[in-house]
Amino acid sequence: MAALGYHICIHLKDNRVLAHTPVQQRRLARLVASFATRTPILTFSAPDTHLHVQACCSRRAAGRLAQALGSALKQRLRLPVGFESYRPKPIRDQQHLFNSARYILTQHEQHELPLERVIEASNLPDLLGMPLIGAATRAHLGRWLPR
Repeated sequence: MAALGYHICIHLKDNRVLAHTPVQQRRLARLVASFATRTPILTFSAPDTHLHVQACCSRRAAGRLAQALGSALKQRLRLPVGFESYRPKPIRDQQHLFNSARYILTQHEQHELPLERVIEASNLPDLLGMPLIGAATRAHLGRWLPR
């Protein structure tokens, strides 16, 4: 059975924080959201040292997305080291898709961080109907997780 999509996670080789300031966090979010026009990205969040992305695509497309995101983020955020990625995890069914979305959007809780620290580096504001940076992610989430 083919996967519905993949949960992608990338981090810097030295595990440093990806975006320290709200300005950097918004820059990261805008960049990740820009990829949703080409790949159905549903959710993403960068709580501190890593980025989680949920995309409804093939395994091959998930690998290309992880590589492209790492390259673009390194350049755009002027990061001194490159990225490593974990093997994209297949999303098996609709319940797994829902659980993955919840997991990604609650990363601040997983890492005991205040919501204010990570909300700028995610598409949560878009999904809540706040000012949009990634309208495509909102549309994709509505299509893949209508409830």
